[in-house]
Amino acid sequence: MAVTDGLHVLKLTLPERPLSRVMVVAPTITYPVSRALGGSLVADGQAGAHTYRVSGVADGPFAVWDVTDPSRPVALSGIAPAAGGRLSFSDDPPAAARYALASASGVRRVSAITKLSPVALQPAAQYLIITHPDFLSAAQNLAAHRSASGLSTRVVTTQSIYDRLSAGLMDAEAIRTFVREAYASWRDPDGGPTLTYLLLLGDGSYDFKDRLNHGAANYVPPYLGEDFDPYWEGQSASDHMYANERLTVPSVQVGRVPVRTAAEASAVVGKIIAYETEGAGSALQNALFAADDPDMRDYGNGEELSYSFSEMAEEAIRQATSTGAVAPGGVRRVYHSDDEQASEAAGYYWVGSDDALVEATNALMNYWRQGALLTYYTGHSHFWGWAFPSLLHADSASGLDRSPLTMLLSMTCFTGVFYHPNAPSLDEALLLRPNGGTIASLSPMGMGSSGGHRQMQGPAISSLLSGATAGEALLAAKLELTAHYSDLIDTHAVLGDPAVSLVPGTPPASTNDTLLPMVANGGS
Repeated sequence: MAVTDGLHVLKLTLPERPLSRVMVVAPTITYPVSRALGGSLVADGQAGAHTYRVSGVADGPFAVWDVTDPSRPVALSGIAPAAGGRLSFSDDPPAAARYALASASGVRRVSAITKLSPVALQPAAQYLIITHPDFLSAAQNLAAHRSASGLSTRVVTTQSIYDRLSAGLMDAEAIRTFVREAYASWRDPDGGPTLTYLLLLGDGSYDFKDRLNHGAANYVPPYLGEDFDPYWEGQSASDHMYANERLTVPSVQVGRVPVRTAAEASAVVGKIIAYETEGAGSALQNALFAADDPDMRDYGNGEELSYSFSEMAEEAIRQATSTGAVAPGGVRRVYHSDDEQASEAAGYYWVGSDDALVEATNALMNYWRQGALLTYYTGHSHFWGWAFPSLLHADSASGLDRSPLTMLLSMTCFTGVFYHPNAPSLDEALLLRPNGGTIASLSPMGMGSSGGHRQMQGPAISSLLSGATAGEALLAAKLELTAHYSDLIDTHAVLGDPAVSLVPGTPPASTNDTLLPMVANGGS
């Protein structure tokens, strides 16, 4: 097919059988272009005396270098300015040479030269924070708080790691190498590993060069892999991989607080410290459970799938109440239902009614404001919200300000994808609320599978409600995964501090606000 200037439409024809999901990652189209070179060009020449002519360049001065040895470029002299879109130069090298050509606009100048300050591997610590330099003050405050609770702590900046291991350049592999070196060499008096917790303080994006123009920056870059998530085409992130091996239960409990500003870092650290130092009060034995309507699929080949998310939520409720930390009377249900006769009094809301959908969201938000030790969701999701149509959306996170903090157990897909360069994902938005939302979440960084989530949820709930840290609870959950669902070892993660644990608090007065329906954005 000939590709010419102008608008082109790429049309995809799907097979006739029903499909539950279609994902287009990116088409690649290669075609020749004509342009006036106004920047720079690298080209190969031949041995001996030759004159080279380059056409299609912008008029004006050009510089030419022999860059056969890139560390020792040699400038060619006598280069006449380009005119009429043409440039010529001559050379007589003894062997084939490589040349770099650049106009005045194509020459980059060094903006600063800074001495490397590589981090030392020692001293050892149980609790390690790797932070972007912009968030150093907040990191030091959190480290001091953890030190007061008896953990040995250390704060290391990303730049000091890059200075040690990647010549000062941002490199996710450098961070992983430093953590692995620390785990291998930091030993307790009995010879066991010292490093227990790793907190990554800073947001990251898969768009390293901001090609999508969202303004996303890599404060602590995501560790990306092509095959971490077998259900997702393309790369996904795994913070687990910064301190552990693929498909191997974690030796180090990893969490991330994906902040973008010093103010966000200070606010999230502040609410973690306040939660653990000021949250004690009369025991709050409420827990909130939300679920999508059943998944019924006909694949058109005689194969059908029926999956009840509300049944999975009921299993989670039985696990929570069996610990004694959640009172049977403190269970709050908000379930989407495909039953027109669903009882809203029992927590079921018919998805065929717009009014019922609004009531479901209102009930969820009101229960959240009343306070819950633990909040749980299972069902389908997108980056920014639960269920289709949306039960909870990231846009509504601000409506949870001044609500008691809760630990979120996300037995779903995508809501922990902090590394998307667009608006924050749902779990990210809830964590970043300065005066409400979540204290931490066990979140998916990819798609996952309900079968694996079902294996994880019981141990996670039992651990959290028995006083385990978020990192310990995630470890307990991953230990239960069978080989078929082992991808969740790499892709389910802690958004928040992995050393935080549940603290009962005092519920506020009940609220019964009426909320407007939420509209999904970002194409979801």
